[in-house]
Amino acid sequence: MVRQDENLIQFYRVFYFRRIFGASRIASLIVNIPIDAIHSSTMLLSTTLLLALAGYAQASEFKILEGHTVLNDYTSPLPYTYISDDDLPDSFTWGDVDGKSYLTHSLNQHIPQYCGSCWAHGAMSALGDRIKIARNAEGEDLNLSIQYILNFGGDIAGSCHGGSATGAYEFVKQSGFVPLDTCLPYIACSSESTEGFCEYVDTSPSPENVCKSKSNRREFRFELI
Repeated sequence: MVRQDENLIQFYRVFYFRRIFGASRIASLIVNIPIDAIHSSTMLLSTTLLLALAGYAQASEFKILEGHTVLNDYTSPLPYTYISDDDLPDSFTWGDVDGKSYLTHSLNQHIPQYCGSCWAHGAMSALGDRIKIARNAEGEDLNLSIQYILNFGGDIAGSCHGGSATGAYEFVKQSGFVPLDTCLPYIACSSESTEGFCEYVDTSPSPENVCKSKSNRREFRFELI
């Protein structure tokens, strides 16, 4: 069952965007975002903007599932409450901070076949970026498994037919961990998908589907943040 709330969709699209662009500089979105927990609304700000700019923020892929009950549970102040417009740089990107990139990789949600999972890509990419920033871009990138969200988060987060970033974060917080994509690669399928080869693969929420490679069984547990 899917609960489509048009008022909520409008809230995400208008309220956040007015708040962001009202400060006149997009840097207000990405400077000093706290990482002491997984804050759904804070993460959603960056996710929503990135998806919209990429052309993926479509109402058809934005769905609030019945199992998604916690839309906001952040506790730290949001940046717009303590950073003034005058304190912001004229431009800023985490992709080049003194010659160092703090961003993780980007994927095409429709490879190897169509999958309406922009919400999961945005959510896990934003979280992966926050982890890389917290680690000062040291060591190998920890790219989180989007397929894990599709396999196991169908009741809370979503599927190849839509979902929400906040649902993905609620599911991750309940799970307590996310495998890395080297352990569970993205195949652009969920349990109800019939596109491409999806009807021939098993994406059920079973223990065998947490990690496909026992020799590469790695995960990121969020109590480490």
